[in-house]
Amino acid sequence: MTLTQLDNDYKYLFEFDDLKFMLVANRKIKETATEEEVYLEFSKWLENQKDFRRAIKQLNEQQRKEYVDLIKNEIKECKTRIGGIYSFTLNAVLLKDYFKKNKIKLLEEKTIDKLHNEAFTNIEVKKLTPLTFSQFIAVEDKKEYYIKNMFAKGTINMIFSPPASMKSFISYYLGLCLATGTQFLNNKTKKVNVGYFDWENPISDVKNRVLGICKGMNIDCSKIDNFYFYSKQPNLLAGNNYESYVIEDLRVELLNYIKEKQIKVLFFDTLRRLGNFDENDSKSINVIKAELFDYLIKETEICIIFLHHTSKAGENYRGSVDIEGILDTAYFVQKKKTEDLINLTIKNTKRRNNEIELLSCVVEIQNQSLQDEDGDMYEEIISVKFEKTIEKEQNEEPATYKSYIKFIKEKLQIGIQYKNKEIIALLEENLSISSKTSQSVINWCIDNNIIQAFGEKGSKNRYYCINAAGVTKDEEKIIKDIENHFHTSFKESDLVNIELLKSKFEERYFVLVMNKWNKKGWLNIAKAGYLGITELYRGENDNSIIDILEMEDF
Repeated sequence: MTLTQLDNDYKYLFEFDDLKFMLVANRKIKETATEEEVYLEFSKWLENQKDFRRAIKQLNEQQRKEYVDLIKNEIKECKTRIGGIYSFTLNAVLLKDYFKKNKIKLLEEKTIDKLHNEAFTNIEVKKLTPLTFSQFIAVEDKKEYYIKNMFAKGTINMIFSPPASMKSFISYYLGLCLATGTQFLNNKTKKVNVGYFDWENPISDVKNRVLGICKGMNIDCSKIDNFYFYSKQPNLLAGNNYESYVIEDLRVELLNYIKEKQIKVLFFDTLRRLGNFDENDSKSINVIKAELFDYLIKETEICIIFLHHTSKAGENYRGSVDIEGILDTAYFVQKKKTEDLINLTIKNTKRRNNEIELLSCVVEIQNQSLQDEDGDMYEEIISVKFEKTIEKEQNEEPATYKSYIKFIKEKLQIGIQYKNKEIIALLEENLSISSKTSQSVINWCIDNNIIQAFGEKGSKNRYYCINAAGVTKDEEKIIKDIENHFHTSFKESDLVNIELLKSKFEERYFVLVMNKWNKKGWLNIAKAGYLGITELYRGENDNSIIDILEMEDF
């Protein structure tokens, strides 16, 4: 196809030298391209630019002349600027500001063909379609998350941190969890296709990190066929002295690839590397939202996650306040490193619904020193492991334990003996938490009298029983017997052999009473294996211990 075969509206739009310059500047052709190659490439580009063709058809002769002059001036200015030819993009020929200035809107092509010779101001286009209240509340629009309460379909999300705080590491890990359907820090995920733009790191570093994370996750990298990397790709945005804009060719190419590969989650690492724009300029940020992010979401409902840096103070993100305005959620990554461990905290700083508030994890990185062909030493990552952790402060129930403890109280039956592995298996299966977190929950419950541990720690005979929030009739008699034994057998300042009492009474009830009395100050641990009687409770009410048990919050 040659230019002469195109519609007359485009035949003489650009002079040949200008047309060739634009195509060479965008690397569509080489400087040595023939006239036929120039026209052929322009034809290919033109066929995919419906918006451009629609707009041109609306220009009258005078407007078209003004438009062509603006293009010539843009090219002339481009040639004089530093960077020269590569500063010009084909998106510039759309001159959106020119069309807006002349109140020219982009209509459907068939409408333009029909009304080509009519005044645009006489055209009325109805686009508003309001819903009645009944229609509105009947709309089904449930939020679909790809990770439990994190990163929903059709949303814009930010992960930000100071430099070198492992936000790329956590993002690679997140991407691999999604691509393989593996839990992300003990949170269930949906297996989806993932795209990752990384303009920050050399491909060798990305590969080294990703392989290490795969090793730490114990997954076979060779079987992952739904994770797509864009490393050191062309900028998606460009700008001049007046505005920033999305490069149309690359946007269309990206959209087509997303559709072809059915990508559901797309990472941009980092926001600043999207292209030539000022992150402090609200106009530029809103161009990114409207012309790139919203465009992709509208066409594919993709979930977008971009990485960003904090300001110098390290407390907030860098750049325009409009960045927060375009977000559905934002997560701040904080790194604390000790001699042995790397601790990461992922804190939600903006959310629209019930997204997760806080996650924390320990990162274990194993490296090895190698030597290249030139004899130079370098470090290679062997393994990167992420393990979820839960903070515990002053023996108080952490907020993140609440659902776990509620589950234990509901599922474990009073008086039944449970092995350690049985409780861990129960927690892992029903709450999707790791064995390490399960053990932490069990330990916390022991420390806070929610469950009682019997037997030596580490022993095969060790088991657990849940404490009672109330007691049954049969259990009342057992507790009365224990209380009466104390009343009749001991006086203040006596030392009581714990093991002898355990052999006399059923251990779980004896320990239950002993712990409660100790808490009230009636007993104390006098020395290893012995209780000291302090102010033994001798109330007249036979059900005194029962009353205490029922009043206390177990």
